[in-house]
Amino acid sequence: MADCAAGLGWLSFAYLLYGGKQAILIEPDRQRIIAAKEIAGILGLYDRCCFENALLENVRLLDNSVDVFCSIETLEHVGGHNVCACIENIARVARQMVLLTTPNKLFPVIAHDTRLPFAHWLPSRLLQHYAKAFGRLDKEQGNYFLAPWHLGPLRRKFHSNASYQTFSSIDEFDGFYPHYLPYGRDTPGRYRTMPSGAKRVFVKWAGKFLGSNAYMISPNLSTVWTTTTRPAESSGSQLGSVWH
Repeated sequence: MADCAAGLGWLSFAYLLYGGKQAILIEPDRQRIIAAKEIAGILGLYDRCCFENALLENVRLLDNSVDVFCSIETLEHVGGHNVCACIENIARVARQMVLLTTPNKLFPVIAHDTRLPFAHWLPSRLLQHYAKAFGRLDKEQGNYFLAPWHLGPLRRKFHSNASYQTFSSIDEFDGFYPHYLPYGRDTPGRYRTMPSGAKRVFVKWAGKFLGSNAYMISPNLSTVWTTTTRPAESSGSQLGSVWH
């Protein structure tokens, strides 16, 4: 598995602890890479990891060189001029599966920024005035949010294989709770015991009526992308052989 941006490595380490063979942690923040290496050593996973300090658009992995490519809450930070290159890179490198989550630009309110309705639809200057008027200018991070049509390069190689966010059924979605979410304002708020009633209703009926296209109208473009056929193996099985 390759994960970009890997942060401190929590997803990669979970993957390895649950039976994954190897993980490639790609992270643009050098200090986080250093910390992830230390954590990998503590967990006894260092020899099954490869670490790369790089931006997603510059990832130098070979074509079809990893089974799974993960991009969790990353694409909104790469900048509008880099989105196409990042999606193309993910589609090029992944051999069997892509796990992707990023806020959906089409949704009226995005929690990953000012949380003001329709703010992310405005030109930058108007957005600044709007956020300032409601005292939320400090929440404006300059993120560029993706819409479903940005995922075209993925659709040429993969198909969406999830209907209920990243899950295949509403029962599987329910089974995800309780869990700890490594995001949020405070630690107690990160422990999710159950979904809100409104969220569960939305996930259930969006999945029921739209199936694998439910991500298009969801607050987050979260889904699992898989290939219908298995591409040929890359040039080798060792971590060092998957790089240009």
